[in-house]
Amino acid sequence: MPQQTFEFMEASASAPPLASSQPIRSKANRRSQGTPPLRTPQRPGLAIGKSSLLFPLEPYVRSAPKRAASGLSSHLAEAPPKTAENAPSSLPSEAPLAPVPPSDRQTILEKLRAQANCLNVSSSHPMEAGPTLANHAPIFSTGCVALDHTLLRGGLRGDAISEWIADAEGCGAAALSLVVAGNALRAHDQRLGDSTSPIVIIDSRKTFYPPAAIALGIPATRMILVQPRSGADAVWAIDQALRCEAVAAVWAMIDTRLDDRDARRFQLAAEQGHTPGFFVRPVAERGKPSFAEVRLHVKKGTGLSWPTPPNPHHDTPLQVTLDRGRGGPLGKSVWIQMDDQAQLIEVAAPLRVAAPQGTRHETAAVHLASQLAHPKRTAARSVNPQHRVG
Repeated sequence: MPQQTFEFMEASASAPPLASSQPIRSKANRRSQGTPPLRTPQRPGLAIGKSSLLFPLEPYVRSAPKRAASGLSSHLAEAPPKTAENAPSSLPSEAPLAPVPPSDRQTILEKLRAQANCLNVSSSHPMEAGPTLANHAPIFSTGCVALDHTLLRGGLRGDAISEWIADAEGCGAAALSLVVAGNALRAHDQRLGDSTSPIVIIDSRKTFYPPAAIALGIPATRMILVQPRSGADAVWAIDQALRCEAVAAVWAMIDTRLDDRDARRFQLAAEQGHTPGFFVRPVAERGKPSFAEVRLHVKKGTGLSWPTPPNPHHDTPLQVTLDRGRGGPLGKSVWIQMDDQAQLIEVAAPLRVAAPQGTRHETAAVHLASQLAHPKRTAARSVNPQHRVG
C-alpha cells in the first residue's frame, strides 16, 4: 500500500499506514517494547515534525516530577521556609520620638498664634495700615479707640463685610454704622489721595434720610442713593457696588433673610473691589451663620445705673458686643456714646440694671386681679387645714 510522505522544513518522515493487517497491540505492550504509540493520523495539509512521531511524549509526561503538584519549583521546594527570625526587616529600626517639653510646646503655640494674628491685626496706630495679606486692603479705624483695640484689634478691613445687628428698631445700629462708614470714606481719601470716591447707600425701605447722614459726617456730594424695587435688584446693586474699585464704601439695611449664595457673593465682591460693606441686620439674624468678617450687636442702654452719669447732651450710650470676629474676644462688650459732632466716646460700663418705675405696682395689680377672678380658690388656699370644721 502506498505510504504518505510529509515534509517539515527539509526533513522527511514516514507516516504509519492508515490500515494494517497486524493486530492492534495493547498499550502496555507498546510501552514495554519501546515502540512509539499509535497516533491518530492528521488531516491533510498539516505539517508534522520528526519529534512528534519519533519521540513518544507520554512516558515523559507520566515521569514528570511529582513535586510539581505542590505548586513549587525545585529550587523553591528545596529552600528552607522563611521564619520571623531569619526574615529581613522591611523598615530600619527607628528610635522613639522624644516627648516635646511643655516649655517648647508653649513656644510653638505662641508662634502659631502670632502668625495667625498677623493676618488681621493692625499696628498700634489706628489710622496706620497694619500687616495684612498681600492682596487685602489695609485696616482702617472705626473712629473709636475702644472699639478698635478692645473688640476689633485694630479696626476693620477695607475689603470685607461687617454686619451690625440692631437689637430693636431705632436702637442706634444704623447711626453707628453710618459713622463708621464715614470714617472709612475719610481713610480711603487719605490712603489714595482721592476725594471723589462715593459711598453707595442701598435704601430698600425707601426711608433713608440724607440730612441725618450729613450730620453724621458724610458729605452730600459723596452719597449715591439707590432705591431698588425688589430684593433681587437690591442684591444686584450691592454686588455691583462692592465690585467697583471707584466706590469707597457700601451701606445697606437688609431686613430679609439673606441667602448663603448671595452672602458669599457679597464677600467675594468686596474682596475683588477692595470695598468695605456695612450691613444693618435685624436681631433675628443674630447667632445664624454668616460670611461677614465682623458681626457686632448694638443695644441701647436704657434704664441703667451708671458710675459716672453720661453727658445728657449726647445720645444714649450703646452697648456694642462682638458676636463674630477673627482673633477677637467673642462676647465682649464696650459702651460708647455719640456726641453732637458724631464722635464716638467710650463710657464706663453700668453698675446694675435699674428696675423701671411702676413695676411693683403693676405686679401687685395683676396679683389682685387674679384673686378677684377666682375668689373661692383663693379662700380655700388661705384656710388652715388644722382648723377645718367637721
